[in-house]
Amino acid sequence: DEVIRLYEREGYRQRYKLSNCFQAPYVGWSILDLVVSPDSRHCVYCTWSEKLYQCSLEADVGEDDRWTTLHQNHGDDFGRFALFSLRFNFDGTEIVSAGSDGRLYVYDRNSSSNVLSIPAHEDDVNAVSFGDTSRYLIFSAGDDGLCKVWDRRALGDDHRPVGVFAGHRDGITYVDSKGDDRYLLTNAKDQSIKLWDIRRFSSASAQEETRRAVCQQKWDYRYQTVPRSANWSVPLKGDGSVLTLRGHSVLHTLIRAHFSPA
Repeated sequence: DEVIRLYEREGYRQRYKLSNCFQAPYVGWSILDLVVSPDSRHCVYCTWSEKLYQCSLEADVGEDDRWTTLHQNHGDDFGRFALFSLRFNFDGTEIVSAGSDGRLYVYDRNSSSNVLSIPAHEDDVNAVSFGDTSRYLIFSAGDDGLCKVWDRRALGDDHRPVGVFAGHRDGITYVDSKGDDRYLLTNAKDQSIKLWDIRRFSSASAQEETRRAVCQQKWDYRYQTVPRSANWSVPLKGDGSVLTLRGHSVLHTLIRAHFSPA
């Protein structure tokens, strides 16, 4: 319905109560992701557009001044380009985003410009995240089934990641960092959540196993049920995940998975 709603927890039972709502200025089919800045002064959302849309959450801001369009200066395929995921860094000065062109982007809020563009994946990038306490470390994951780790201090002209996590049999829908600079989780269309130790990357052969498994998938999670013939409980050769969790459904849309608060 193109409306952003904010809720607060209050009262003895800590129930959520609607605190505010805003009409989004532009929505291409759906709001795909939304994040709140670390200082809670702004929220930013992405949609089927090459732009990001920033909303001031200050109570004394007039409606005419509430919204700002963040032009990232990439893509000329308006209407067919989507940003699926975005995140603030720890101090709110930068926003990382990624989408349907396989690239990830870093937007600097101080200079109002795009400062980094990386050809990250061979397919849609569904999820991105900064490292917990560093603006240099970035995680990305997508429909190629791989989760990649990027260190901006080590990026060369070839834009190679410093490491890759492989073990899913289908595209990854979400990535979340635990907040301890050690553990990371991924949620995927193979109906599993995997926990990774960011000190233990996957081998090249394990990455190839994941690519091969993803290419063999012949179903579409958006409108089909999980194939009965799927035998995803058997780990792929070289799967380096610490733990695999099952029992939930990843269907219809990019289902999120998070660590609980500390």
